[in-house]
Amino acid sequence: MSNGTPNIPLPQVETPTPGFNIRPLGELWFEESLPASLYQYFTGNTKKKQAEDAKERLKQLDPESDEFKEQLRIYNKFSYLLAEPGSFDVKEVAKFVASNPSFLAGEMVNAVLADPYLLFIPFIGWGKLGANVQKAIGITSVKAQKITNATTMFGQGAAIGTLYGGAYQLSEDSQLSAGRTLAEASIGGTANLAFGALFAGLGTKVTKATGAEATKVSREIAEAVEEAADKGLDPVELVSARMAKIVKESKATKITENEVNKLYKHRLQQEFDAIENKTILGDFNWKVAGSLGGIGAAAGFLTAKDEKLQTALELGAGFAAVPIAFKGLQKITTRTKPIDEQKAQRANEIFADELTANLQDHISKLEMGVRRMQYALKTSVSDLKREAMVFAVQEPDKIVNGSFTFKKFDKGVLLRALNARDKGQDPTAILDELKDVTVKFNKNELKIIKDIIPKFHDDLLKDIKRKQSRFGAISNYLMQEWEIGPGKFAKARNIEQGEEVQGRRILELFGLTGGLGGRAKKRLIPSYREGIEMGYIPRTNDIGEIDIADILARYGLGVGKALVEKDFVSFLKKRKFPGLAVPAVFDDFSKIPDSLSPDYIQVNHPILNKKTYDGDKLVDETLSYVHKDTLPYIRMVMDATDPPAIIRYAQNFNFFMKRFAVGASFFHAGSLGESVPFTFLRNPKDRKQGFTQIGQSLTGKKTDMLKWADNPDDPSFIKWLENNYVATADRLKNSDYDDVFELLTANGLEINKPGDVGHDVFYKGFNDIERAVSKVPALGKVFNDLGVKPGRKVFKWFDKITWERAFTSFKLFTGTAKLNQLIADPANVNVPLRILARDAASFSNDAFGGQNFTRLANEIANPMFRRMAQEAFKPSARPYLQLAMFAPDWTISNIRILAKSFPAFNANERTRNLYMTYLINGAILYAVLGNAVNYAFSGKSILENKDPTRIDLGNGEVLTFSKQYMEPFHWITDPQKTALKKTSSLTKTFAEVMTNKEYLTTGWSPQITKKDDSALDRALAIGGQVGEKFLPIWVSQAIEQYQKDGLSYDDALNVFLGQIGHPKYKGPRSTAFQTRGLVEDPMKVLF
Repeated sequence: MSNGTPNIPLPQVETPTPGFNIRPLGELWFEESLPASLYQYFTGNTKKKQAEDAKERLKQLDPESDEFKEQLRIYNKFSYLLAEPGSFDVKEVAKFVASNPSFLAGEMVNAVLADPYLLFIPFIGWGKLGANVQKAIGITSVKAQKITNATTMFGQGAAIGTLYGGAYQLSEDSQLSAGRTLAEASIGGTANLAFGALFAGLGTKVTKATGAEATKVSREIAEAVEEAADKGLDPVELVSARMAKIVKESKATKITENEVNKLYKHRLQQEFDAIENKTILGDFNWKVAGSLGGIGAAAGFLTAKDEKLQTALELGAGFAAVPIAFKGLQKITTRTKPIDEQKAQRANEIFADELTANLQDHISKLEMGVRRMQYALKTSVSDLKREAMVFAVQEPDKIVNGSFTFKKFDKGVLLRALNARDKGQDPTAILDELKDVTVKFNKNELKIIKDIIPKFHDDLLKDIKRKQSRFGAISNYLMQEWEIGPGKFAKARNIEQGEEVQGRRILELFGLTGGLGGRAKKRLIPSYREGIEMGYIPRTNDIGEIDIADILARYGLGVGKALVEKDFVSFLKKRKFPGLAVPAVFDDFSKIPDSLSPDYIQVNHPILNKKTYDGDKLVDETLSYVHKDTLPYIRMVMDATDPPAIIRYAQNFNFFMKRFAVGASFFHAGSLGESVPFTFLRNPKDRKQGFTQIGQSLTGKKTDMLKWADNPDDPSFIKWLENNYVATADRLKNSDYDDVFELLTANGLEINKPGDVGHDVFYKGFNDIERAVSKVPALGKVFNDLGVKPGRKVFKWFDKITWERAFTSFKLFTGTAKLNQLIADPANVNVPLRILARDAASFSNDAFGGQNFTRLANEIANPMFRRMAQEAFKPSARPYLQLAMFAPDWTISNIRILAKSFPAFNANERTRNLYMTYLINGAILYAVLGNAVNYAFSGKSILENKDPTRIDLGNGEVLTFSKQYMEPFHWITDPQKTALKKTSSLTKTFAEVMTNKEYLTTGWSPQITKKDDSALDRALAIGGQVGEKFLPIWVSQAIEQYQKDGLSYDDALNVFLGQIGHPKYKGPRSTAFQTRGLVEDPMKVLF
């Protein structure tokens, strides 16, 4: 049409009727999908530009032409982007969605059709990629920060919404509205659905349907969060009370002698009775022999092909004779001590055990107090202001009328500045990229900055001075820790050698370490602000931020533990041990009585050693002497021996392999969930409470257990305890413990992440990788934003669900329920509360993993096995244990939870019933549910399976019912094969390469390389074998299956089953179990 043609009036925009509208696949794929949206952004042909072009074309085209109709369709679809923004609030969105469910359903279907692969994102955990995509394509740091906050606040559903919606926004007008992104993340996160991608861009779609602008949503949410931070209890009172608790525990560490003596005497009489009875019975315990015989009979019955009863009797008799043979061998190889000598030794050991338990009691109280202080700060002060406080506490004079301006922390910028400095370049221009941010502190926050935090430091400082420790007071003190700094500053020897930096001795810049370890130092760097300017990167928390709550927590715990240990050592050097009549530790060998001196061992330990200083210089260090009976107990809590460097490197590599294999899945979370019905199946009240904890752990919110652990003053917690666990509530009223959670954790309940997880080592590795990648020219930032950072967030997300929610919640609840069961038992009326708490804690640790290795070793009844366990489980030995086994903590827990049902492995009659209940509940579930599923798929009983511990799916595949419950049975029937399966990732991979086996087994395995392979082929094959170990197990299995027969429904099922910890495999070629005949011809196999 010629230019002379008059403009045709623009047609009226057709407002779509909200409803169930499914758009054509062509539109969805080529206009709305994630790839299409990103393509539109990068080419500049955004939806807004298309709408503008269509508007102009419509004025010129023939209304009857096909092109006119196409341009009209585009204009109708995207014209909302040309409208002026209108008013809008959250209630309007909620009302619209509630009144138009068909619209929501239609958009969900459209999202699936446009991007079906997003359905898999919740399983592989890449939902939080959204914020990093936006950073990589140049969003401003302020907007990116809001986006990141949105994704971390609202979890997986919100994160995927951010990814999809963010790309959709960019495709509209090349601009990312942080407000609307936050709104979309809010809507997706509030929905809290596993398929969060289906809500992606919902804010955009509601905007189109209502003509509203979503920016106001972000403002209202931000205001609501800020308002919530100022509500509730007086934050000054709350934070102050929590800090006072930490100071109290650090001061109350003069070993509570009355408590130690009470527990010592209670245990001593039981132990003396056992020593005397052992002699009377001729060193033979019928309960131990009987339970061992039962285990042997069961192993024989399950594995014998025929004549099962005879085999069971023979093997049972053999197992029952083990204690007799063991005692006989022990008598031959070791000297039998007189009863009085045995009693004296045991008295020393029990007293040392109770002393170390008292030490752990105080440290656990400190940890719980620190946790609660963090909670108080984080719920009273917003995230941004807590970061601002890091700088404001050190420079309070810069706060003007409540306002404070600081440089917003950005690790990416600091890494680039550090890299520039390392190259000899001036980093000033890069550091200028740090944005100035101003916050306005309210009166409560100013009081925390100027009064509460300084008082917290001063109170701890007074206790440090009281103990005559070398520590200088610093005005406006705040502990400083640094992840990365210039090479010269990283080495302590540079200080000792008096080297200079910028014309000043390092000693003048940093000061010198004091006598209380890492926390008790003179100021190393004047302030966080100056440290950043000097080239240091502050230590960040798990989500890569700096936070005053985390810094104070590390300081309080570090100094508190140092003070506790100092009092403990002082007690050891002054208090006479009951079996010795002299102290257990001496500084001077000449003061040890001659009759006892052969029993004292010289020990080099930084806390036990006596140090002499001349000013700042250490002039003498005297080693201590420790009695041999008490040394194993002291080492369990104060072992200071570091493994060699090669072991540390191997351990780090091993953790990376292991975490990549099982980390990005719900494998552990599923296993933890299984233990709830195993524990509470036949107790309706506790079973209901337990399933409530499972349900809450799967939501985006904290569980009741976690909320109450952080805030035990919550009235709902007190009401819950008094309504459900009356015996515990009553007993606590006359105890030294504030609440049941403090009682349990102080007596051995472990709620910190297990050592098997390797949390600190693993994420430190991510930090090292991030720094290394940042040095890659031009692409370093992109690689970090699209690879390293989202990868770390994926693991963090799974860790949060598994360890911070499920693990901690299940253990707190189980410990509480089992403690109440023990207290309510009339037979335990005279048993001290702490002993019962240890019993409940030990059971909970065994049921859910996460061992307290000190209590585990010290509680072993047999002296020889106890010493062996103390050597194997002391802190310096655990790295070797991790290198030997894939998950030693989890394996030990799985064995103990069933083994301790029997007297042979549990001398504590109070707890055997708890363990037997677990064993019976699991058997009931497998016999009913497992058998039902087995019949449904294969038409036969589980006893007819080749392997009765797994479910036969009838197609040559088997399904794992419960790995942890069945594991002890595999140890009994095939210990060699089971041990190989439990080998650590690094050790197993090394053995596979050395033996040229694709997988380590006692039987046949395919070879990694063939004889006629070239050198290159061999290298590729071995590299592939090793590289595969860094893939999640379920991903590795899916790839293997895909390579064989392509993508199928079965592959998706395999991914799902692998994710929840119930993978299916090809049926075993052989098995030690022989149970088929019990169904086919029972008389034949029995006799």
